[in-house]
Amino acid sequence: MRISYSTSLNGRLPFAILPCDETTVKTGRFPKKVRALVGRYIKEKRFTGAPKETLVLSPTLAGLPRELALVGLGPREKVTSEMLLESGALAMNLARERKQVEVALFLPSELLVNDRYQFLIDGALLTNYYASLYKTGKEASELKRQLVRSLTIVTDTPLTSQSRSRIREALTTTANVDYARSLISRPSSEVTPEYLETEARELSNRYPAMTLTSLDKAQLTTLGMGLILGVNRGSTREPRLVILDWNPRQEKEQPIVIVGKGITFDSGGYNLKPTGSMEDMHGDMAGAATVLAVMRTVAELRVPLRVVGLFPATENVVSGDAYKPSDVLTSFSGKTVEVGNTDAEGRLILADALAYAVKTFKPRYLIDLATLTGACIVALGERYAGLLGTDTELMEKIERASSMTAERVWRLPLDDYFSEKMKGTIADLRNVAPELKRAAGASLGAAFLKEFVGETAWAHLDIAGPALRQDKTAYDPKTVGTGFGVRLMVEFLKLEADQRG
Repeated sequence: MRISYSTSLNGRLPFAILPCDETTVKTGRFPKKVRALVGRYIKEKRFTGAPKETLVLSPTLAGLPRELALVGLGPREKVTSEMLLESGALAMNLARERKQVEVALFLPSELLVNDRYQFLIDGALLTNYYASLYKTGKEASELKRQLVRSLTIVTDTPLTSQSRSRIREALTTTANVDYARSLISRPSSEVTPEYLETEARELSNRYPAMTLTSLDKAQLTTLGMGLILGVNRGSTREPRLVILDWNPRQEKEQPIVIVGKGITFDSGGYNLKPTGSMEDMHGDMAGAATVLAVMRTVAELRVPLRVVGLFPATENVVSGDAYKPSDVLTSFSGKTVEVGNTDAEGRLILADALAYAVKTFKPRYLIDLATLTGACIVALGERYAGLLGTDTELMEKIERASSMTAERVWRLPLDDYFSEKMKGTIADLRNVAPELKRAAGASLGAAFLKEFVGETAWAHLDIAGPALRQDKTAYDPKTVGTGFGVRLMVEFLKLEADQRG
C-alpha cells in the first residue's frame, strides 16, 4: 500500500476518515470547513461521537474531500486500543463498501499525543486484507479491486520523526500479520514442514544479521529428539526443527527465544478427531507462522536485541507406522514419556524444541505460542489466549504488551498439583491425565511443557482460541488464521528494547 502525508483535508482526497471522540464533538474542534459541514448533524444529535457510530457525508463545499466519514470513539477518557482498532477497521470497511481505493485518515494533534493512535492505522490496515487466496476469474478480480491501495495520513500539524517512525512500524507489523494469516490459511498440501523451512531460509538470505539452522530427520535422530520423531512417524513428510537467530550486534548476549508449534496438519492420530474438529487443522501451525512473522518484523524494524525464533514442524497423521497410545518416547532432554493420547501431540514436539532452546541458547526469556488445547477455548473463549509460566516478571511484561495491542491474555494456574498429574506410571511423564477427563486441560498441557524448561524464565501462550477464532473481530479476515500474537510479540520486544536502552 502507498502511504503519503498531508497537513490539510483537501478536495483532491476522494474519501477521508475523521475519527472523533465525544469531547471533540461537544467542543466542535474540527477543521474549520468540516465544523461548518457537520454542525447541523451534531445539533440534531445525528452524530454524537459514540463508540462505533458513523456518519458519511458527501460535501459540496470546495476544498473538502468528495466523501467524509466520521467515526465515533466514545468518551475520550475511555478510548482503548481495542476501540481504536475497531474504529480503524470500521472506517476502512466503509471505504471498501464504497469501492474507494484511495483513503485519507485524519489524525488531529490532540489524538497524536496518545501513544496508541497508531492502532487506528493498525485496524484500518488489518481490515484491508485479501482473504480469498484461491478464488479465480471475475470474482477474484472484483475482490482484489475492493482493496484500498493508497492511504494518506492527514494531520493539522507536521508529523514528528517519532510519529512517522510509529506509522512505519504499524505498516511493517500489520503486513507481517497478513503474512502469518496467509500461511495459516493455506492448505497443508502446500504448507508442509519443508515449505516452512523454505520460508525461513528466504528470510535469512535477505538479512545478513539473520542466520538459519534447520535440522532434518537424520539430524533430529542423531540428537535424540524422540518426541518430534514419534509424532512424525505416521507422515511421509519429514519433520524439521527450524531456528532463526537475529543478532544485529553479533554479540554473545542471552537471547529472547520465541518458540512456535508447527503441526502442519493435525488429524489427531489414532485418537482421531471427529468431523467438525479436523477441518481447520491445517491451522495448527499458527504458532510457527507467528514466529516467522515476528522474525520478519524484527529484521525489517532492525530491533536492537538478539532474538531467536524456533519452531518444530511435522504432520500428525495416521498410517501403519504412526505412534500409538501406550507408546513410550524418549525426549531430547532424556526424559521418557508415556503416550496416553496421540491428539496431545503439540506438547510433545514443543517439549523437544523447548529443551533444545534451553540447552543451546540459555535464553534470557523463553516464550512459546501454541494452538495447544481446546480446553483453553472452553475456559476463556476465543478472544483470550491463556498465559502460564514460571516467571512473574516476564508474564507481567507480556500483559503490558497485551494491554497495548488489544491481543488479550489471561493468566491460568500452573502449580505443583498439575505437575503431579503429569507424572508417568512406567515412564517419567505422561502426555495426558485421563482421570481428570476434560478438566484443566490448558494447565495440564503447560505443566507438561514446564518439565522441559528447567530454571529458565518461561511463559506459555495457549493461542488455540484467538489464533483460529470463528467469532471474528471487525479487523479479522474471514479465513482460518487471524495472525494473533504477531503484534503482541513485536510490542513485547519493543518494550524490552526500550527498557534496555
